[in-house]
Amino acid sequence: MYWMIANTKRIRETALYTTLPIINNQSIGEFVLLVPKIMEEQISIAKFLDTECSHVDTIIEKKKAFIEELSTYKKSLIYEYVTGKKEAPL
Repeated sequence: MYWMIANTKRIRETALYTTLPIINNQSIGEFVLLVPKIMEEQISIAKFLDTECSHVDTIIEKKKAFIEELSTYKKSLIYEYVTGKKEAPL
């Protein structure tokens, strides 16, 4: 799954297009995917990626919330100056 997410652009570039991209087993089969032979190692890697991606997603959500707060503050400042509730310092 992580390999497919990381290689979405490459996969789409190889897809046949009519109206929608068509990806079949043959086009996917041409990609080389290195997978550890030991299942425990695969599970360990997947858990690590799950944890790190969750951490990154949390940071992204916090940044989005902060940007939304700043946007709201910006709008309120503009409103206050336009309506004359605040005056610009000279």
